[in-house]
Order: sequence, then C-alpha cells, then structure tokens
Amino acid sequence: MADYSTIKGFTVQTLATDPSAPGVAGAAWSSGGALGTGVQYAAGAGTLTAGLVISGADPTKITTTQEYDGTTWTNGGAVTTARVDAGSAGTQTSALVMGGTAPPGPTAVTEEDDGTSWTAGGSLSRGAGRGLCGSCGATQDAAWVAGGRGSPDFNDLMETYNGTSWTETNDLNTGRAYAMGAGTTTAGILFGGMTGDPSLTGNTDVTETWDGTSWSTSPATLNSTRREAGGSGTQTLALCFGGVGPPSNEKKAVAEAFDGTAWTEVADMATARLGGAPSKLGTQTASFYAGGDSGSISDATEEFTGGTSIAQEGQVWYNSTSSVLKSFGKQGTAVWSSGSNLNTARNNNMGTGATSATILTFGGKTAAPAVTKDTESYDGSTWTEVANLNQERWSGAAFGSQTSAICASGADTPPPTYVVAAAESWNGTSWTEVNNLTTDRSYFAGAGTANTAGIVFAGYTGPTRVVNAETWDGTSWAEDADLNTARSSIGGSNQGSSTAALAFGGWRLSPSAITNLAESWNGTAWTEVADLNTSRSNLVGAGTSTSAIAGAGYTTTPVAIAESWNGTSWTEVADLATARSDAAGGGVAASAALVGGYFTAALASMETYAGAPAIKTFTAT
Repeated sequence: MADYSTIKGFTVQTLATDPSAPGVAGAAWSSGGALGTGVQYAAGAGTLTAGLVISGADPTKITTTQEYDGTTWTNGGAVTTARVDAGSAGTQTSALVMGGTAPPGPTAVTEEDDGTSWTAGGSLSRGAGRGLCGSCGATQDAAWVAGGRGSPDFNDLMETYNGTSWTETNDLNTGRAYAMGAGTTTAGILFGGMTGDPSLTGNTDVTETWDGTSWSTSPATLNSTRREAGGSGTQTLALCFGGVGPPSNEKKAVAEAFDGTAWTEVADMATARLGGAPSKLGTQTASFYAGGDSGSISDATEEFTGGTSIAQEGQVWYNSTSSVLKSFGKQGTAVWSSGSNLNTARNNNMGTGATSATILTFGGKTAAPAVTKDTESYDGSTWTEVANLNQERWSGAAFGSQTSAICASGADTPPPTYVVAAAESWNGTSWTEVNNLTTDRSYFAGAGTANTAGIVFAGYTGPTRVVNAETWDGTSWAEDADLNTARSSIGGSNQGSSTAALAFGGWRLSPSAITNLAESWNGTAWTEVADLNTSRSNLVGAGTSTSAIAGAGYTTTPVAIAESWNGTSWTEVADLATARSDAAGGGVAASAALVGGYFTAALASMETYAGAPAIKTFTAT
C-alpha cells in the first residue's frame, strides 16, 4: 500500500543556511584568463565580459590598461598618469579614472577613455588630490568618489562628476579610506574601509547608501570587516570580495552579497588577496576580480557567477542550523532603480529575459518615428547591439530568455493593417523566421522561458480585438482555449509557460474601455482572478502565473504605477521613476526590468525592480 506522503507529498530540502536572494544561491568563483601584466592596486571598470584594468603597479607604477572579453586580456590605450589606488567608473569603452597616488603623492587628475585613448577630464575639486577612495558610476559623465586619503587623511568628502567637472556634495557620515563602492550617482553604496591607522581598530564594517543628495548609515554591516577589497553591483544588489582586515591584518578570500537589507557570506575566492581590480559594473551573477597582492603581485583573474535559482513564494526548506521549517512568503515591497540607457530610444518594443540583468529587447518605433528591427542585449550594466530581426515590427508578443526567445507577429508601417505575419526565433546569435501564428495580430502578450515552448494571447487584428490564445511547441502554433474577455494592449507573465500564464489589463472590446481584468491559464482553461487595482492598457508584465509584476501603462496618460501579484491578489508597490506606456519587460517578480516606452517621446531609459520574498517560519499553530 502506498504511503500518503508518496501520493500527496513533496520533497523538502535540508539546508544549513537560508536560500539567498536572486543570483546568490549556488554562487561560485572560477578561474578566468590571466592578465597580460600582473598588477596590484589597479582600478577596475566595466563588466565580466567587457572589463577594464587601469594602471596600477608591477611593482613600479605603469600606464598600461588591460581589456577583458570574458576570456582573454589584451592591452588597451595607455593612461597619461601612472597611478595606484585610484577611483574609477564607467564601461570598457567609456571609462573614467580619477585621483589615486602618483609621484610625488596624491593626485587630482581625472582621465576619460573613449575606447581607444585617454584624455584629460576635470580635476577633482580638492586641489591636492586624493587616493584610496571609494567610487563608482554607470557612465563616464555620471560618476562619484567618496572618502580617501589626501588632505585630510581618512576624509569624508563626496564629489560627483557630470562629464566636465567635479562638484563637492554632502559628506559621508564615517570618513574613511580604502573603502569599496558600487552603484550610481543617484543610488550609491559604500562599504568597509579604514578609519585610522592600519590596525585592528582602524578597519570598519560600516555600510552607507547615497540617494543623490545625502549619505545614510545602513543598519547592515559587513560580516567580515575589511579594506582594500573589490566591490561591484548596485545599491540593492552589491558584492564585496577579498581585501585585508582582522585578525592580524590578514588577506581575505571571503565574498559577501548585499540584498538591500543585509550582507550574506557567499562562496569564497580560491586565493585570498587585496588590492585587485574589480568589475565595478559587474553583477551578483557575473563579476571579476583581477590582479592584486596575494603575497606577491598576481596576474590571476577570478570570475564570480551567481546561481540560477530564484527565491519564489511557497518555496519550502528545513534549516538544519536553527532546526525550523521555513518558506518564502509574499514578495517584499521594493523600489525601482535606474539601469543603463538603450543605444536606441524606442517604444512599442518587445522584450524578454529571465532576470533584470539578462534582458533582450527588439523592434519597436524609434524617435523618427520609424519602425526598427534593432536588437539589444543587456549584461546587467551595458546594452549591446546584436543581430537584427529579419523584419521591422512593433507591438508584437515575446517570450523566452536572452539566448532563446520568440518574437511573434506585431505591427509594421504604414497603418491601417497593424499586422506583421512572421514569427522569428532567437538562438542567442541570430534570428530565424519560423512558422506564422494562426491569427496574426499586434498589441498582445506571451509567456514562456525558451523558444521551444510558450503561449501568446489576446491582441488586435486590425478590424477587431481578439480572445484567442495559441501555444508554440518549438515548430508550430496551435489554437488553444480562448480568454474570457477580448482585449488588446495587454500585459502578461513573460516568464510563465505554455501551461501556466497570467494576462492582465488591456483595452477591451465591449464596452470599449481600458480594463483591470486579470485571467490565469492552467494549460486547459482561462479563469478570471482578482483584478488589478488600476485599470490600464499598454502595460508591461514580468514574472510567472503565481508571482508577477505589472508596470507602467496608459489610463488617460502614461502612468508610473506598479503592482505585484502573489497568486491571489494585486498589491500596489513603489512607482517607477518615469511614467511611461508601451515599454518592453522581462524577468521575475524578484528581479524584473522595464525598458524603453513612451511618455512624450520614445524613451531610452531602463528601470529595474528587486523584490526579495520575505522568509516565513512555520510554527506549531
């Protein structure tokens, strides 16, 4: 006779520690390509696959810069001023280096890179200069530097750069040198460092966050007090790795991840070291630490890759350390943060991706306005143009991942047809035309995690709005059960599946008006579920059928409203920074992104949302 648990039960993992937020679970360090020139106390910029190591010492100060493509380091253009312990910001092809120590002492010199050569920028406003400072910035013309040594030592000075000049702003709460920084000029983070002589009492574990106006001391402190470490990521998804600190000023291999609330230790590096160059714009799923002092000058690169498991509501585990059963509960309320701008501003673009750091967007209408077939891929910090669609289109449906996606139907120009017949499949390198939908349409949505299976639903055929849905099996489309309400300009759970999806909002046929209706698909039928709090059309969706985000949209004007879905009801969460409609989206409820769109013109901006599910503990009651 079968056990009841066999019939109705499920497996519960036993874990020594609670699972982490997106990107951290299952994280690991691995060896990357060796630097061409081993170097210590160099500055770092860019990402794991487009990184930069700037100047440093080998052991004398050098002007060499080294560029990384994720596999191999090659020399780039030389800086004018050789230096160590400098600040840095920007991307591999648009970087900034500032301050540092260059004979005979601290320097105020700033240099800007155009991808080929370095030229002088505006000098730091503190005339004599300073080094050993925390710094970051997503772009060359929007960077910041804080703390450091110069005059005075261990200072609390904060300066921001606009591409031309540095401006002093509000000071740090804790003056320090050798600190690590990450984030942008409107959402920065500084952690660790040294507040006095390099002794056990001189190191700090203090974290501060910057909101564009002032610094706030976070209640979260590093678990491993240290200085001269590497830092990367964003204000709410940061990494700290390596460095030196107590006890006895020992070199560190430990890495920690910040989720906006607390620091959590993750996988250690293979080699303890300090003074390496980090990928400042790296992420919690893709960063590097190159060179440094491991007892001798190092040429080693270690690459950090986060796990792919995403914390989901309802996930259950047994914590063997505390001997309690736990689960993830409702997604926590979070905020939207600015990401990097698209290379081409556009609206009515399509998009998909598993997380906010792995988004693909394609097609749309540009500022001309003209219909485009341009495709761009996001690595967590930078948008890169990749292979174009075969046919220009806008307002189609999309689903899948950054390396395996479907773009179906859509509109072309000129009206009034508003319909493109073709569907295309993306393999991470190129688009290939595949079988057309049974019903060509525009202004509709889709769900699925790869180009081998998914579903599209609702839409506009030119003469009318439709209810029908179609599933894709990797080869052909098949009509499936209809929605209950015909509509277009709809939002959907982009990372759902052909058997589990969510449709919400849109413009209904009868009566003709925007709607707040939501429907859930179980592989057999669509069922009406709890409505959105705000009726709207032309909105963006991300997530799954049980955990989703509905962002932006149109009421009588574009809106910034965002709502989260927990499988039962919708809850309003923090608004977007920019009201918009007709944008692209992707990711899951704990790591979503919204890209492009329209306000008074086509937008290039991107916003990301990090909502970490809360941990719940089961009790006897």
